[in-house]
Amino acid sequence: MKKKQKKETRGGSTAPHKVYLLAAALISFTDTATTNQVINTGHEAVNSFCTEVHYYDTLLAALKQKIDPARQRLAEQLKEIKTLTLAATRYKNDELSTVYECLLAEATKRALDSASALAALDGPISAAAATLTAKKAEVQTHKALTAATKASVGNAAPQQHGNAVLTEGTVKSCSSEAEPATTLEIDCSEAAATKTKISALQGLVKDLKDLKVTSQAAIKPPKVTVTVDANNPASQTLKSLQDGRFCIDNSDSGGTTAAAAQKAIAIRDLVLESKPVPVALNIDTTASGDQTTAAKPNHVRLLTTDQELTAAFKAAQSLNAPITKLISEETSETLSSNRGCQAAAAAALEGKLLDSKTKTEINKLALKHLGEEGKNIGEQFFTKLKNDKITIPTTADPITGTTEELAHSGHFQKVLAFFNAKNKMDQGGKPQSLHQKAVKNLRNRSKKKTKMGIIKQPQPNAKPLKRKIVTKQNAIGTQTKNSAKLKRERLLFQL
Repeated sequence: MKKKQKKETRGGSTAPHKVYLLAAALISFTDTATTNQVINTGHEAVNSFCTEVHYYDTLLAALKQKIDPARQRLAEQLKEIKTLTLAATRYKNDELSTVYECLLAEATKRALDSASALAALDGPISAAAATLTAKKAEVQTHKALTAATKASVGNAAPQQHGNAVLTEGTVKSCSSEAEPATTLEIDCSEAAATKTKISALQGLVKDLKDLKVTSQAAIKPPKVTVTVDANNPASQTLKSLQDGRFCIDNSDSGGTTAAAAQKAIAIRDLVLESKPVPVALNIDTTASGDQTTAAKPNHVRLLTTDQELTAAFKAAQSLNAPITKLISEETSETLSSNRGCQAAAAAALEGKLLDSKTKTEINKLALKHLGEEGKNIGEQFFTKLKNDKITIPTTADPITGTTEELAHSGHFQKVLAFFNAKNKMDQGGKPQSLHQKAVKNLRNRSKKKTKMGIIKQPQPNAKPLKRKIVTKQNAIGTQTKNSAKLKRERLLFQL
């Protein structure tokens, strides 16, 4: 009976587990289906010139979003470095010196990491953006030259000389010049309703399998249709009419209208046909396609090939520049594990490490130095820099402002030089940070001790030491205590 109950219990616990797995799989499938549906709907909407232009704008906005926030953050990091540089210099002889030096070191490291990451990503993303921009310009230029439904016809005139297509002796010919009209702009009002579907692709760039664009092969001159109407002109002496459409016999009763003339040749408006439709280019297949289309030396590539477009886009579509937190956004807990801040904290407290030598206790020491647990670095140490107004005398007008204001003013170098000179004067020409002082003190104390912590013999001119009875137990305790203290000092040097 008990075994049966256990079996039922096991069976009962398995069923919910299967339900959870099924639910997770269903959610995953639903997410995928939703993504694919949005992509398919967006690509279906790209079916004309206007929608294709909006498609390019959407892809370009997506690429811009991949790197612009990181560029902006790097600019903010560099701005923060200037603030901390001036703060560390201004408060060099203050108790906050080690804090600002620690924050400056960490801010500099983060900015360098951000710059390196941006440098690695900027190339592929910028190349993809440039290729898409070029492709968009090609499509627009092609549309400008082929959008006219008809071409204007120049002056029609009888042909006096030249090789005629017809060879019958009485044939007459009429020539005309025609120039296709360029279109300055296209009305895309009808495509406005589909823009939302295409815009939804901006956040799904990494999931795109195809690019819905006009293929390079479809960008070509338009089809031109020329139609000539003739009304018994063979035996007539034709003359041109100024409207540029007719060659007529001026003696005919048709007069200058020519439309009803019985003896005339008329050239209809030229008809242009160019309606390229965007097609889906598979990114993987097209990007790895024929490489023989590479531009030859001393040749200028006029159009972007499908392979160039998809290859450039593929190299960038999965990239994302990381966004690093500013130092002012951090908390004391995060920076307390930073080795530079640990060393700064130990130096500021003159090397007085806690009794424990563990990493956890060292973090606690740095945490205490950074304002205790849960403190925001910006509130603790940057707010001060927004309010510490100072006036610096100069040969011209005095420079006035807070540390933050002066760091980002045109007087930054002058203010920095002023505080550097002031620090040297305050320290007698030998600048020395609190950290350097603490390390020097530790070295001096270490020289007075042996490895076992036994005090050296006093010099002859020193006062005689008092006799003290040392038991075996006391001796062992003294050695252990001195040894632990020396190890703590060595640990400080390692920081």
